[in-house]
Amino acid sequence: MKSKINIWKNNTPLIKQILKRHFPKAKFKIKTRNSSLSKSIYIYTDLIQDYDYAKFRNLELKLQNEGLVNKEAEEYHKIKELIWQNRTIEQKIKTILKDFWHIDYDKLTGEILSGGNCYLFIEKLA
Repeated sequence: MKSKINIWKNNTPLIKQILKRHFPKAKFKIKTRNSSLSKSIYIYTDLIQDYDYAKFRNLELKLQNEGLVNKEAEEYHKIKELIWQNRTIEQKIKTILKDFWHIDYDKLTGEILSGGNCYLFIEKLA
């Protein structure tokens, strides 16, 4: 069954209301950008935590090449847990807002088709 929500309207207030119902203590800032062929919804939230990607990547490479000592291993696992938590939050938000975004894919190649797509991005609140 198709959603009755018009994804091309400004649904920012409704999206914020839905998110606040599911995450009452969280902060959200929502922005939308329209282009001639698509729309992007950006959700900024304090539920997404920042981490040092360069440090994580260096630890990951060191783990593959020579192994990690205790403190490095702890740090690596803390960052990995944070990444997992961020992805879990992103998936929850995308599931809750499934009627507000849509991406068309080519059935044969899996490529994103041009035009008519509404993207949803979830980022850390600055």
